[in-house]
Amino acid sequence: MSYTAFAYSGLTLDRAVLRACETVAVRSTVTNTGKVAGKEICQIYARYGRPRLKRPVRELKGFAKVELSPGESGEVTVEIAARDLCAHDTTLQAWTLNDDVITIEVGASSRDIRLGSELHTVCAGAVHRRIEWDTQPVFVLENPAARYKFNGFLQKQLCISFEDADRMLEHCANSFVGIFTTFDRCFRHTFPKADVAALLAEINQEADEQDRRAA
Repeated sequence: MSYTAFAYSGLTLDRAVLRACETVAVRSTVTNTGKVAGKEICQIYARYGRPRLKRPVRELKGFAKVELSPGESGEVTVEIAARDLCAHDTTLQAWTLNDDVITIEVGASSRDIRLGSELHTVCAGAVHRRIEWDTQPVFVLENPAARYKFNGFLQKQLCISFEDADRMLEHCANSFVGIFTTFDRCFRHTFPKADVAALLAEINQEADEQDRRAA
């Protein structure tokens, strides 16, 4: 609590793109607009645009305390390391930095956000997890290459059109069980294990090759 008020302005990031092992400096100006001296705790949050893994709406990433006289302004700087924006992927068994557009927010609290600026984060390694028998449908649908191959697989196995295959995949999107278990429960159809194994091997082999080229 404070007996004065503060205004925020001039939010800047010292880089627009953040990669693994890098740090971004978040700077903003705070002005005491009241009639008495006071202290303010400036909080820095990250709000993810397209999180690949489940995350909160916003996450606190840093804070700084500033003491100002009436009418006085001060610059606040908080550094955020790329590792602090990572999330643990249980399938990859690693902390990963997602390809995303993150909004870096500054405010007095999570319910009192004053400023925001976009930061692009770039993944240095694998963007999509490996696709296995028990992979949830959402992770197939968010991987364009895997989705395309699953579509072709359904077309061939069920003699249906591209559009029908895509509707089947969308119908499974919210399932929390593996994609082939979902197929069995939703459509009462079990695919030959050899055909499934060949599909998964093809998808994961191409993903591994893309990762080697990106490394």
